[in-house]
Amino acid sequence: MALETYRSCSFAEKRRVLRAFWTRRGDPSERVLRAAREYGPYALVMVGITAVELGVITAALAAVDSPWTWVSALATLADLAAVLWTSTCRKTISAAARG
Repeated sequence: MALETYRSCSFAEKRRVLRAFWTRRGDPSERVLRAAREYGPYALVMVGITAVELGVITAALAAVDSPWTWVSALATLADLAAVLWTSTCRKTISAAARG
């Protein structure tokens, strides 16, 4: 699934798409819901990739016994929470788009 609908949206519509996806607020139109449904998998992959990258950094810092390991570990945990939130938002917007 490409981002065809999302890319064809105006700037204002893109803001509505992001608001509908991330906060589940507002009364989105069918076009906004379709664009948000397209946006969901990409958002999940990007947040997931960031979590993996932070995990690798945390492991590398732990391997050299860096005092910054705890900061990286906290960032990794926060990003894992973001992965869960993104997954929840994706499921919610998919359910809303179905009816």
